[in-house]
Amino acid sequence: MIGIHEEPRPVSISTHLYRILLAAYPSGFRQEYGPYMAQLFRDQCVHSYRRSGPSGMLWLWTLTLFDFFMTVLEEHLQRETFMSKEKFMRLSGWGMMLGALALVLGFAASGGESSYYDPLGGRDGFYEYAQLFLVPSGIFLITLGILGLRMRYGKHSGILGNLSLLLSAASGFVSFIAAIPLFILNDGPWWEITMGGLLNIFVGLAVFGLAALRRKPLPRWNALPLLTGIAFPILLTVGVQTDQSGEIVGPIVMLWSSVGVGILGYLLRGDVPREPFPVG
Repeated sequence: MIGIHEEPRPVSISTHLYRILLAAYPSGFRQEYGPYMAQLFRDQCVHSYRRSGPSGMLWLWTLTLFDFFMTVLEEHLQRETFMSKEKFMRLSGWGMMLGALALVLGFAASGGESSYYDPLGGRDGFYEYAQLFLVPSGIFLITLGILGLRMRYGKHSGILGNLSLLLSAASGFVSFIAAIPLFILNDGPWWEITMGGLLNIFVGLAVFGLAALRRKPLPRWNALPLLTGIAFPILLTVGVQTDQSGEIVGPIVMLWSSVGVGILGYLLRGDVPREPFPVG
């Protein structure tokens, strides 16, 4: 029997991550239902792990995250009839800046691992847990920022620019979902899905940048989305033909792209209209 003090590591990690996610709910809802939700999720993790192992927990996490985003939105909308468009865009700008920093730190933590095949929580546990928290968080916050970019500049960038930001945001969501099992299991197709999602995030930004060069939707630095988005696709398609180029060019490109994302977040945070935005 799996006890509280001997539960499998994936169960304890998942339960801890879920408790962190509960902070997104309104405080009143969280205080009333949070402990019960955390206990229910832990019980589901134990059941899924006993029945199907780690693969069963992946399916549980997929269903849980979809439900999480829907219920968080619903609970916040029940508290307010109007959501401030200004507030959302400003927060998404901050999220973009924090996400860029988290992504850089998360990938930097991978350089501290002595072995790629070291199990989660082993001798490289600090670096592994840092990646597990920072990389998905960074992807999620950047995706939130891209939604803010689309809300602010999508209509002013034409159909191509608007759709490219939609592609970028959708890819970010897919990459965020895949990044969690990637760093828990360190196996399966999750690396390809995560990196494919990241690739499309920046491809979408680059295409938006092409539209921005023509239509000038940003108050300044209209070349920035293209410069931010183009480096990462080039790295994945051309720049890693050898391990040496990947070790040298990869960190530079990641830093370049993340700095660009952070500057876009800074630009968005300071360029918001003052008007209410009805959501329901």
